[in-house]
Amino acid sequence: KQNLRLPKGGPGAKSASRKRKGPPVRFPQAYSRDPNALFVQKTTNNLIKALPAPMNSNYNEHPGNPPNKPVKYSNVRLACDIGPFFKDTAFEVATVDYYRGQVKLFSTESDFLEQDAVFADTFRVDSKKRYNNQFYLREILEFLQRGHSLLDTSCRCFHKIDAERASEIGISLPRHRPGLPEDRTSIRDDKCLLSKARCERTSLELSLEIAVGDIYEIVDKNNEHLVDVLRKNSKIVVTDSEATDLWAFKATHAASSKQELLQLVRGKPLGFPEPLEKDTYNGVKTDVDSLVADGEVYLLTNPETKISVLYARNRNLQLEIDGDIAKLWKEAGSKNQESAITIARALEQEKLIPTKQQKPEAKLLGKRKGTGSRRRASNKINAHAHLRLGPGGGHH
Repeated sequence: KQNLRLPKGGPGAKSASRKRKGPPVRFPQAYSRDPNALFVQKTTNNLIKALPAPMNSNYNEHPGNPPNKPVKYSNVRLACDIGPFFKDTAFEVATVDYYRGQVKLFSTESDFLEQDAVFADTFRVDSKKRYNNQFYLREILEFLQRGHSLLDTSCRCFHKIDAERASEIGISLPRHRPGLPEDRTSIRDDKCLLSKARCERTSLELSLEIAVGDIYEIVDKNNEHLVDVLRKNSKIVVTDSEATDLWAFKATHAASSKQELLQLVRGKPLGFPEPLEKDTYNGVKTDVDSLVADGEVYLLTNPETKISVLYARNRNLQLEIDGDIAKLWKEAGSKNQESAITIARALEQEKLIPTKQQKPEAKLLGKRKGTGSRRRASNKINAHAHLRLGPGGGHH
């Protein structure tokens, strides 16, 4: 059973910004793609076999679940009631399209070959947990920024999603995780070859990425709609059309290529801070390295703050340097370069630059009786005593 969450006042209370477009979703709430919540499969030794994450392929001959191509399971028992069939009912073949939630159960392999299913319908397992809108917002931002889905069968991206949440989404865990043995079946080695070009995404794509039926029906305990949180976020741009809503990541700087990045740097003669991917576009570090190698920009890094700044190269101001000078410069290298802090400390020790001004020491003259106004005036004068100059400019 699905617990449908509606705004206060019933279905008619939805605002225009929350009016979804397209046909209604049968199971709009959060669900789980964990195959172990659907089926139990045993090994030849009668041990329960852990079924792999369904969405991604692995090195153990699991092909993953591309759209419209269901995952096939053999010799399984139901882990829950599905349709008219009770838990522990056995089937020779079962298939699941985790994108659409389509489950088919076949009594025999022959029935599967003939596509004669005893059950074929949409079925979702409810999520065991409920997440707040900020949790979903973070996952959606990462999706829009990444440029492709973690659900893709060949996605090899490293992620920091914990095991419980990964099983709900249906994605594999990274091959290498701190403090854990290597997962030799996982293809997630952080060498993903999928496109990282950002693009607009539909509401359905966002819903699939976070494993909910419909983002328009997700409401947290404070009665706040997820779509309202998404629309108000400064890093998300929403384009409304008659057919659907399109969602995209909004970077700080309007650049999506090496040439556009170069134009940004040229527009900042005082320097342009080395950009991050979240501020521009995916792959910007490669383009920065390329611009430096091509001699289009200079990249200077502060040795103390580690902040790097790009400066456009002005080829009209190039100067020819004598070979001997260039040789001396290269030989000197960094051995004679000292930080500003080191130099300042050395000068301080030699008393060649003033240290921080110390407050004048208060003299204990004893208490003097007088009106409050006279005491305040005296305090004001003493507080500025170091500014009073005597004959010849010396301090008293």
